[in-house]
Amino acid sequence: MNKGEVLIKLQFKNREKEFLNTDHLREFLESQRNSWSWLQEISSRDISLNRLRTVYSKYFEQIDDFLNQYEQHKDHKDRQDSLKRELLSQTQQATNSGFLLNDNIKAKFVAELKEKTTRLVAAYALMFLTEQDINPPTNVIRPVVEGICRALQFLQGNTDTVKIQQDALESMRKNWCAKFGEQHNNLRSQNDQLIKEIAELKSKHSELIDSFKTEIEESKKQLKEIEHTYDEKLALQSSVQYLGG
Repeated sequence: MNKGEVLIKLQFKNREKEFLNTDHLREFLESQRNSWSWLQEISSRDISLNRLRTVYSKYFEQIDDFLNQYEQHKDHKDRQDSLKRELLSQTQQATNSGFLLNDNIKAKFVAELKEKTTRLVAAYALMFLTEQDINPPTNVIRPVVEGICRALQFLQGNTDTVKIQQDALESMRKNWCAKFGEQHNNLRSQNDQLIKEIAELKSKHSELIDSFKTEIEESKKQLKEIEHTYDEKLALQSSVQYLGG
């Protein structure tokens, strides 16, 4: 892969992440796997919850499989391109089935909820926030109801979740500042240059006006001198004609 070339771009919920190389993707995998490991530790007979846990574990296995095969086929570009297409499709499927990045605002809320309540409550809140079907057995109705209520409070901006949302907005602001800071500086520099050029044009315009006025005055003066000389010449000719007559 050429220097500066992107290995792959994966589209998640309202966000695209690009990975420069396999090491970058492997770091991402470890980060996500560590953040969501608690899901696999929940003991439950709920089929819908087990389905969600499978979404995460299966997707992590798919990334792992991609990394291993991609490096094995480093001399076969066609096979690597095929592996990329497969991972793109798998990412879309995982996202549609409820996968969230660990830095997603909803994921951060679920992580905090897990610490404040129980993993089971947090898991059902996650299912509700990712719009997954919830069909729990009767023995877990209480954590289901609490998880859904907490998720609804989060969506309505409950004061307990304000800090999470503030942190997410601040993170977004920093990302935008980093991304567009250089462009902003360039535009500001161009604007300053434009203002300077306009000021110079105004100054030159003023100088031209003053110069034009001076030339007009000089022309008027010359015309008056010519007129005076002409009058004197006429008067002199009249005198000569008078004396000669």
